[in-house]
Amino acid sequence: MEIVSHSDRRVKFESSTHERTSAVRGADDAFDAEALDTALRELREGACVGRRRPPGERAFLFERVIADTHAVGLDWNAAACRANGLDPDGPDSGEELLAAVGKFVLLLTSYRQSLLDIGRVGRPRYPGPVRHRQGNRLSVRVMPAPLLDGVLLTGDSAEVWMEPGVDEATMPATQATAYADPLAHAGVNPVLGAGNVAALAPKDVVHKLIGEGRVVIVKANAVNDHLVGYWQRALAAFVEAGVVRIVTGDARVGKYLVHRHGADDVHITGSESTDDAGATWSAPRTLRRVADTVAVCHASSFGPRDATSL
Repeated sequence: MEIVSHSDRRVKFESSTHERTSAVRGADDAFDAEALDTALRELREGACVGRRRPPGERAFLFERVIADTHAVGLDWNAAACRANGLDPDGPDSGEELLAAVGKFVLLLTSYRQSLLDIGRVGRPRYPGPVRHRQGNRLSVRVMPAPLLDGVLLTGDSAEVWMEPGVDEATMPATQATAYADPLAHAGVNPVLGAGNVAALAPKDVVHKLIGEGRVVIVKANAVNDHLVGYWQRALAAFVEAGVVRIVTGDARVGKYLVHRHGADDVHITGSESTDDAGATWSAPRTLRRVADTVAVCHASSFGPRDATSL
């Protein structure tokens, strides 16, 4: 296994306390467990730092990722087209661009706005109207929101329905819970990314980062190995911030990440057999990992004495 950068040369991202690595690539017949453990350890440390990062700083990271995605987007799309047997210069490439990179940028933009809202008023603004429904329930339209939604998601709409009994006064408490109690949500989350949409795994990454307050190690399925270099370039700001690591390799790497003590929960995109295998790998250690995340983050904030009291 080797550490690789955007151009497949050895590279390290410097921070105040660590050397940050962008990706771990498996060799043909073995993988480097030490490198994976290092990535998990760096992420756990990043989880403790990241939970104290104000929403405005997180929004700035998203600005960088949006800019970097724009910079790499056409090359990323061309690679996806070639892998799918499409002409990168043909009309089908436009559909591929909208379905993958375009929607990824839309997601990034929406999350950035949510972070700005959280920084200003403590929660995201409602994208659409609040409606009273039967059964003592409220709903909020969440899509389409900005004008671009209507272009990229033509004909689609979505609402979030509250549980019965939640009223307009208590509904804000259900929003941005990862920011109201970041310690309860801190953790390391492997994302086993497959799928035939070129930006599906990066979307899963940003959802875990922002929607759930996790830090992420994303392992690309072999079907998406040709996209890893573009993901690295687009997500470089998250890698440098210590909240994302990108790895490649076969099923042994995925199993190792799920089974290791350093991961708290798992996000899987793949077949039913992959999901079943992930559940078998991860179940015995889940509670112990969550407890360790809390202990490590308390140690980072208050010192070892406080951690030993947990």
